[in-house]
This record gives sequence, C-alpha cells and structure tokens, in this order.
Amino acid sequence: MTLVETFSHPIIEVDEMLLLETEQARHTSSSALKSDRVSVEATLNKRYVADLVGHAFVDDANRDELMICGRAIMHVWSECIALRFPGRVVVFYLGGRESVILRFHVRRPGVREWTDLSDREFLSQSLIEVFLLEDGKLERLPMG
Repeated sequence: MTLVETFSHPIIEVDEMLLLETEQARHTSSSALKSDRVSVEATLNKRYVADLVGHAFVDDANRDELMICGRAIMHVWSECIALRFPGRVVVFYLGGRESVILRFHVRRPGVREWTDLSDREFLSQSLIEVFLLEDGKLERLPMG
C-alpha cells in the first residue's frame, strides 16, 4: 500500500460497523458476533503505522515520527468518517509499546470500548493515545 492509498483508504459500512475496506471486511457478517461489534471493528481496523507509511521510511523512523504519521492518517480517516457517516461517534487508539498501531471502532451506547478508557495506568504503560470523533471533531482524550 502506498502512502496515498493509506490516506484515501475507503471506509465502508457492514452490518452497522465501520470498516477499512478490504476483501475480508466486504465479506464480514457480524450475525454471529452481533454482541461484539466493537471487537470486530477494532480487529479489522487495526493497522501497523510502519506498514501504512512504507518500509523505506520506517527504516530510519523513530517512534515519535511514526506517531506523527499515525496522527495524520487518523485525522484524514476521521474526516472521511465525519463526512460519510455523520453522527457516528468513533474511538481511535494510537500507540503501543512494541510498535505503533492505529485502530478504531464505533462507540455504542451500553457497549464496552475495545479497552477500558478509565484504566489510565494501562494506557500510559502501553503508550496508547485515545481520540474521540464526535460531532465532526476529533479530540484527544485526557489521560490524567
């Protein structure tokens, strides 16, 4: 995948889930997993930032640079979601101890998030930043 393809990656709706378009996503039916759509989205929308920006760049990149790239990708994807799926509230996660990962899922009333957002210690130790797309605005959630 090229960097241009990364920024313009289509996001589709499947069974009320927002998914990065892939062959697997197009053929995913959540009928057996309706109670765990958050996990389906968080899994199918998980991307290693190093893979998204290309390995030529990554060879010399450090974690801070990958986080900057991940934030840029997240901003573009969130704008796409806000335009195509207005009213959806989406949680984005960026970071990780071993490598920088970007993932997202729709926030659903009464349904647990992919990880406990109140567990600030876990998020801090895991080097994960959490962002919320709501009312067309993407904002980083405070971690402390």
